[in-house]
Amino acid sequence: MWTLSNVLLGFNQVFLALALLGFSAAGAATGFLAVWQVVLGYVSAALLFVSASISPYNASGTGKGAFIGFVGWLGWAAWIVAAGVTLVRA
Repeated sequence: MWTLSNVLLGFNQVFLALALLGFSAAGAATGFLAVWQVVLGYVSAALLFVSASISPYNASGTGKGAFIGFVGWLGWAAWIVAAGVTLVRA
């Protein structure tokens, strides 16, 4: 059961990466987000996608790509805060 949980949580990062990619692209196309926010969104989405792609190898609990996912998650969290501040100021 723990193995299945690890893999499913890892694959959930794909959808988070796609949402982050879409919102960053929309913010860039409308000029709503600053350039650094767009770059942060793209880089974080790429890291989350890479981490999700190697999640089957982490099924045994080794966590070889955990740092990649953690850095991607931190980037996502920073992007959410920055986009929220931008929304409040608009």
